[in-house]
Amino acid sequence: MTVQVDEERAIKSLSSKTATGTRVPWHSLARLLLAGAILAFVLVRVQPRAFAAALGRANPAFLVPAALMAVLALLLQTTRWWVILRAAWSGARVGEAFRSLAAGLALGIATPARVGELGRAWFLPERDAATAIGLVLLERVYALAGVLGLGLVAIAGLHLQELAWGTLWISAGGLFGAAALLSPWGSRAVARWLGRWLSGARGMTEALALLRFRRIALVLGLTFVHLFVLSVQFTLAVRSFSPQVNWARGVLAGLGVLATKAAIPLSFGDVGVREAAAIFFYQRAGADPAAALSGSLCVYVWNVALPAAVGLHWVTQRKGGPPARRKDGRGACP
Repeated sequence: MTVQVDEERAIKSLSSKTATGTRVPWHSLARLLLAGAILAFVLVRVQPRAFAAALGRANPAFLVPAALMAVLALLLQTTRWWVILRAAWSGARVGEAFRSLAAGLALGIATPARVGELGRAWFLPERDAATAIGLVLLERVYALAGVLGLGLVAIAGLHLQELAWGTLWISAGGLFGAAALLSPWGSRAVARWLGRWLSGARGMTEALALLRFRRIALVLGLTFVHLFVLSVQFTLAVRSFSPQVNWARGVLAGLGVLATKAAIPLSFGDVGVREAAAIFFYQRAGADPAAALSGSLCVYVWNVALPAAVGLHWVTQRKGGPPARRKDGRGACP
């Protein structure tokens, strides 16, 4: 009975934070101000006339393949989430994974630092809520560790000495976190630490116990492939507006953009950091600011806005409170 009440409180708390946002603490206000400053930087660097000119010279030979790669990227992301779900529920379906993933994207786009993506657990009504939240947290940690690690490779490849030391420490921290999760003692320690400040993380202990080394390796492998696909897609999108972009440096720039976006969760509607980082990194690959901004906005539409619009359908269809747990404790009532 106590476990059921705790789970319901955890999800209700998460729901109130991601959906209503009734409290606006000082640190949230600071994030909004910083996000506004980032957007101002983008607007200053790219003049409207230059932006319009970049859009006018779009090359479909690069733009169409980049748009199609969004399908591959979403498929890889769904597969990774499905693999994680199957660690807890062998009967988990791909459609079920996609539904919760898309709904989480819809919630994440409207919340600071995309914390709303934890709401994926709401859209697994036949699954145990606490375990689902724990699995979401694990998936996010593995994704963060992967993107920060590859971001370090990108910084080294682009020879950005002005960012090397800061990125080194951030990336090392992300890789250390992934290594800790791979070890039994580290997994338990991380779960206990998260459980102290996030009530929904109590299911992370159970989720960690479900993931074996081979499945974790598969998840990390899918993460690296997914990031590489996103980087190639990003480079194709920017090259469609600026054909002089170097391929190899463009892919490294894409990884740098993804790492920066993950490390600095400041945005309005998930727009801001990605665009500023694209201008910074792709200039090192030969693109002008207007082309980098145009490519970044295309990637945003394909990879974030459209899947979130699909997920919004399930968000609007979701009724009632958090899923109730069955009496036998194996999952939520349908």
